[in-house]
Amino acid sequence: MQGYHIGGKQMKVHIKYYAKYVEYAGAKIEDLEVERMSISDLLEVLKDRHPRLKEEKMSIVALNGRFGNEKTLISDGDTISVFPPVSGG
Repeated sequence: MQGYHIGGKQMKVHIKYYAKYVEYAGAKIEDLEVERMSISDLLEVLKDRHPRLKEEKMSIVALNGRFGNEKTLISDGDTISVFPPVSGG
């Protein structure tokens, strides 16, 4: 498990990838150690870890099973689900 630390307290979060993001990340579930940050900041960490994610717009993110705001701060033990954009009619 790789840690991302800038100066805050480290915590463990669980990332769940869906659809084509599983292929991009190379796993369906990934545990990371990060400092307290927003969902938006975490998405940037994920893009750095998995460059193919930079090709896509990650428009759907759920925090602990609830769709949330990208400014929401993550906490120790949170599960963040990342879905590719959905289209259809």
